[in-house]
Amino acid sequence: MWEQHDDGLWLCENYWLPKLDREAPRLPSHPPSLTPAQQEQAIMLIRQGMTLRKVADLLGTSYESIHRLVKREGIDLRPSIQRLTSDQRQEALALLCASAPLRKVAEQFGVNHESLRQLAKQEGIVLRPWGQRTTLTEQRLTPEQQEEVLALLNAGTSLRQVARQFDMSRESLRRLVQELQRER
Repeated sequence: MWEQHDDGLWLCENYWLPKLDREAPRLPSHPPSLTPAQQEQAIMLIRQGMTLRKVADLLGTSYESIHRLVKREGIDLRPSIQRLTSDQRQEALALLCASAPLRKVAEQFGVNHESLRQLAKQEGIVLRPWGQRTTLTEQRLTPEQQEEVLALLNAGTSLRQVARQFDMSRESLRRLVQELQRER
């Protein structure tokens, strides 16, 4: 049963298990855990943005089963932020540097806001805390935008509508207009 080889004992060749014929067709070890209809449903849910874990829980199967299905179907699981071109990334980061709201920029590029927040953090861009509006000193309108604000207000557009158009608070816009009128 055992033979002496070099510095150890080896099992005799007569007792070895037969070699597996890798070319022969094999049956799966167990039937698939999802029916074809459930597989289609899983693919649809994943393409709509649901996580693999949530899909697995919903369909009563394992995460690994769903992961294998996704790989077999060739679905791209990279975060949406990685699907942006480098130009789109740079444009999104430039908007964030210019104090554009994170969620609006994410919506504009069709990416998750948290993925965009992580990208900004990696690039060293400091974002305002959630819900915090820009102060008057932080709010920088270009000269063209300042002229547009004054023109809209002179044309009778309400302060509230103009503030909403420029994504700032009514009070900040009121102070900014006062400051611009003092300068003139």
